[in-house]
Amino acid sequence: MGEVQVSVAVALAAVAALVIAAGALLWWQHRLWRVAERARDTARAKAEMVDAMLEAAPEGFFVWGHGAGDDANGRCSRRLAVLLDLIRGRDSTFDDVVESLEALSQTTLRDAIEALRTTGVGFALELTLASGGRRVAARGLRAANGESQPLADVVWMSDVTEGAAAVEALNREGAGHRRANSLLKAALDGIEVPVWVRDDDLSLIYCNR
Repeated sequence: MGEVQVSVAVALAAVAALVIAAGALLWWQHRLWRVAERARDTARAKAEMVDAMLEAAPEGFFVWGHGAGDDANGRCSRRLAVLLDLIRGRDSTFDDVVESLEALSQTTLRDAIEALRTTGVGFALELTLASGGRRVAARGLRAANGESQPLADVVWMSDVTEGAAAVEALNREGAGHRRANSLLKAALDGIEVPVWVRDDDLSLIYCNR
């Protein structure tokens, strides 16, 4: 009878040990699950924060991620869709972006994007839209982490129509002044009277032939 009691006690001890071990394992698994859940929530919150910051930027963008779960077709921002008058909005593809440009700008942008996506070489371009002749500045860059591993390729675009028009106007005005200056010099060189000009320090800055 004593031996039976001992056997029962050993069996109960073994069962108790198994229960304790199983409980500890379940507790540990639950702890790991909670840690993983918190990490997931933190990553999701950071991703949502980054998305919100990007959408709030004054420029429109198109982005391709380098992660395994990223959309290989890229993603269009709402501001870029508005800037380029893309009918499909944020569902627009990069082909939609390119087709909003005039022919020469389409080729230029496709070549630049090919270099960015394959080698990570950035670019800065000025492009012309197909409708209305508006001008947009496009800047392409590759974002990487601290180990230089690529995270995303991004193209930022902004309307520079007014700035481009102002630069062109200044260039035309400058060209007009240069022509007028050349004509004046030619006229002064053609007279027989010596003509010269001095600055405030009386240094000679011009004389005719």
